[in-house]
Amino acid sequence: MAAGLVAVQGPLRRQVAPVPVVTQPPRPVQPSSGFADYVRSRFQDALVDMTVVVLANGKTSSYDWQLAAVQGTSRRAHKAKVCLVHKADGPSHAYGYECRDRDSNRAGDKITFAGGTKELPLPVWGMVPQETAQVRLAEPGHPAVEVNALDIGPGFRRRFYLVRQSLSIGTVTALDAQGHQVARFPPVP
Repeated sequence: MAAGLVAVQGPLRRQVAPVPVVTQPPRPVQPSSGFADYVRSRFQDALVDMTVVVLANGKTSSYDWQLAAVQGTSRRAHKAKVCLVHKADGPSHAYGYECRDRDSNRAGDKITFAGGTKELPLPVWGMVPQETAQVRLAEPGHPAVEVNALDIGPGFRRRFYLVRQSLSIGTVTALDAQGHQVARFPPVP
């Protein structure tokens, strides 16, 4: 509780009442508009020791989209995780993520892909093993598209790829610098 006192020098007959003190509750903390802060807030209950890296953003004819990577240690399993996170703002709001154990060697954990569809015309993106130099995306009935694998940042032990167009993906193949297959989705049995 705070109190205020105002003293006025003047004739005795003229008394001035003290100005009441008005206390205001503290203003709520406004969330940051940055995508990294948004991702951090979405994962704060699941991961500790987080690192968030904003990878890319852009605009399609009807959507603004953003892509980020987050890594940290899961609170429950105590395993290092790496996640690719996307958010799209447009006629509908889309948010999603794909997480993998950072050090996993299982075939299904080596490569991911996600992105646009006819209903949600967004780019295609995914994670690939660290040793990947190129990514080949094959769309049934169309020539394959090849893009460079891009570095996420120190400690992630993964790379990512981004195709700035919507594709109907049949296979995704990660290739090393010599053109040898590192990983494939779907994995060959």
